Amino acid sequence: MITKDEILKKGELTDSKHELSIRFHFETKVPCHIWFFRDDLSKKPEISDGLLSIVHFHEAPTTEVVTLIAEESFRHYNSCVKRIQYGVVSDELLKKHHYDIEAANREYFDIQSSRHCFEKLELTEISIFEKKNEYGEFYFLSRMQFFVPWETEHGIIFHFKNRELVLVE
Repeated sequence: MITKDEILKKGELTDSKHELSIRFHFETKVPCHIWFFRDDLSKKPEISDGLLSIVHFHEAPTTEVVTLIAEESFRHYNSCVKRIQYGVVSDELLKKHHYDIEAANREYFDIQSSRHCFEKLELTEISIFEKKNEYGEFYFLSRMQFFVPWETEHGIIFHFKNRELVLVE
């Protein structure tokens, strides 16, 4: 797992008001962008234990998180193939399915399960935001963005608040 020092050494720092931005890559080459809060701009940047735990959450997701992402991705896939005419499905395939776009899409993408769907995901970026609420308590918003073959324009994005999935788009 990446350490606080490694993040600060690997990262490119960008300073603005009370926020520090760091961009770095995990060993898997996936880019990660972190924004974190600073009360005192004169102090050396520090990564809190809470922020590091969120970085680790994304660096090595648990089996439960992987399963959740797989299931939500499969739901997203099923929704997309029902309503999107991709323009990549051949006329022959459309004719074979009597111009049933969903059936042609399903054969073209050939995704049969959430596990198979997960295998098609390509993680493109992780973003993590350290925030402070009105009571001075820290919380973390993060998102994982994936390229997916069935939605090449927008991909799929998973939004988390303190490790809990709150939105899939």
